[in-house]
Amino acid sequence: MPISTHYNQALNQASICIEEILNFDNVMELRDAYWQQPWKDADIVVDLLGCSYVDSAALGALLLMKSQLGKADGDIVIRASEKVVLQALAAAHFEKKFTIESPA
Repeated sequence: MPISTHYNQALNQASICIEEILNFDNVMELRDAYWQQPWKDADIVVDLLGCSYVDSAALGALLLMKSQLGKADGDIVIRASEKVVLQALAAAHFEKKFTIESPA
């Protein structure tokens, strides 16, 4: 699973881009993507626009990320466009813990 991270110092915004799938087999890669970075105080955007599937382990990993980074509800933005990914986020009521954005 390709994961890339980008930090925009001018905006103090960090992006974690996830391609393909996010599931139990690769949640540690997600953890490594945010845990070892110097921008823990930055605004965080999780870009799932290239992701076609997430499972319950992935959802748990996103909640753990929010907790470990000490972010308040709504502080982390998740961007997704695939219907199955948006359905998984909605089924888990992630709109209560994250800001969910989907392109029109």
